[in-house]
Amino acid sequence: MAAENPTWGAPRIHGELLKLGFHLSQPTVSRWLRSRHVCIVKSNFPQRELTMNHLHASRGVVAIALGTSLLSVLAVPAQAQESSSPRYKAQVPASIQTPEHVDTRILGALEFVNGMPSEATVEKSYDFLDVARGAEAFLSGISATSTYAVLDGYQKLGVRLGDIALTEDLLDARALFLTANTTTLYLLTEINVGKEPIVLDVPAGGVIGVVNDAMQRFVTDVGLTGPNQGKGGKYLFLHSSHKGPVPDGYIPVRTQSYRNMCFLRVLVNEGDLAGAARFARAKFRLYPLSSATHPPEQRFVNVSGKQMNTIPKNSMP
Repeated sequence: MAAENPTWGAPRIHGELLKLGFHLSQPTVSRWLRSRHVCIVKSNFPQRELTMNHLHASRGVVAIALGTSLLSVLAVPAQAQESSSPRYKAQVPASIQTPEHVDTRILGALEFVNGMPSEATVEKSYDFLDVARGAEAFLSGISATSTYAVLDGYQKLGVRLGDIALTEDLLDARALFLTANTTTLYLLTEINVGKEPIVLDVPAGGVIGVVNDAMQRFVTDVGLTGPNQGKGGKYLFLHSSHKGPVPDGYIPVRTQSYRNMCFLRVLVNEGDLAGAARFARAKFRLYPLSSATHPPEQRFVNVSGKQMNTIPKNSMP
């Protein structure tokens, strides 16, 4: 081959040998050429034209020109090469390899080349992650946005921090309120422990209620189902980070959020709704711990018959 093509050199001859199935290294070919004193002619003829001139050369003729002795000593048949496996080659199971084509129900066809996603597959994947994480954020935030929507709905009716909203004449269809009914006397208030502990004074008797934090995680029951079992008492709400002393005479309750929502139901005896409302106004109190010695007059806001919305938005602002 070297004699027939004096301008090729070791790299070109090495490449031709590989095409013929003889797996030799280029340094081996170079040593063989030097040992045979083969003279490589330097030519100014463009390499591309040299390549094209010899592209269609007969492989059989080239193999004969190479010499039987070289083949017998140095050449490794392709079949023998394929049959020998590298010593440290891992047996990679197909189950952990990335297929070239994957059909999905949501994203359609996904394409991979040597385990790497195509540009179209990358775009589809990022779009899917954006939607999935957006949906996760929406669902994870429903509890908090619902709490804030309820408190915001009452604030728009003039219920300030420290006030207690009262459905003195029950609710009707004008109130957009999830799960509320039109036969119950409700009390609702925000217990905000952001600045200091808050006291909720609950009377004995027919009261059932619950306090949830801003994420609607359970904080405590109140009234008949609470720790005082309907006997009445003063609940002291403290943030979970509170480190000060807790005075005696209170039912201490810790919460993980500053804003907390309290729902209370006052049971109506023998249909006496007005009497139940008078009982609520006379007995319930909500005030900061710092005002415990002289609690301020409790302000109630009757929200019956009002247009109000306590349901969170399903859209961006």
